Amino acid sequence: MSVVISQNIALTQLESGGANKPLIGWHNLVQRSNIRADIEDQYFPAINLANPSTAQQWRSTATTEQSLYVSVQSTVPVDYIGIGRHNLGSSGATVSVEVRSADIPDEWRVVFTETILPDDSPAILRFEPVIALEVAVRIKPAFSPPRIGVLYAGRLTVMQHGMAQGLTALPYAYDTEVVTGQAESGDYLGRIVTGQSKSLSFEFEYISYKWFRQHLDEFAKASMVKPFFFAWLPQEFPRDCGFGWLESDIQPVTERFENELIVNFSLQIRAIAV
Repeated sequence: MSVVISQNIALTQLESGGANKPLIGWHNLVQRSNIRADIEDQYFPAINLANPSTAQQWRSTATTEQSLYVSVQSTVPVDYIGIGRHNLGSSGATVSVEVRSADIPDEWRVVFTETILPDDSPAILRFEPVIALEVAVRIKPAFSPPRIGVLYAGRLTVMQHGMAQGLTALPYAYDTEVVTGQAESGDYLGRIVTGQSKSLSFEFEYISYKWFRQHLDEFAKASMVKPFFFAWLPQEFPRDCGFGWLESDIQPVTERFENELIVNFSLQIRAIAV
């Protein structure tokens, strides 16, 4: 699990606290019609990445340098790539991100420099917002052909401020289903894990209602059917990053606080275990 911040992000953005506020990566411009790969297994094509299912994957068949391309052509800035259910960490792959923009359409510009991910858990690659014609995820495998189950490219939602106290940190939020074998004599025969995921509750308090309407309105509407990437303290704990979905609707409760209308709400999240 990791949030990797590009060295090109403005220092003023980091100093303002934007680097450590909770992140939600739900906005995604990847579609079946706009994604392609240099190399792909015929049974695991790049168009699988347009499906948020982590069971359907893009798989390469080579260990040579290669890229995934997303033709964005949108007026909405792109500032992150989300990667889930991948093998880039264990395969020692180097990952970078380049874009083509409208002002210089024939030139690729690096927005996220080459990085080796620490493991195979969900990752957010964060960089300066850019209005792009096309985004390229460059991959240089080291040991085995790369594979990815989920790829998002879009605009991150940076929360207004941090979460309330009392949450379970993502690395320890396992919800494990286990069958225990026990003999009639009472002897312990062993245990089998039949299922595992992560269960979290993120509580937010004193969020401006105006801010909620501007920044979370679309997420609140889409969140019951659309999974998302998330991180609670991306600068302090960059490896605490997950990919999951909501188990209940977002229902902001309003109240007056110092002459301003504020809301409190929770995100009940079920996340993949890896």
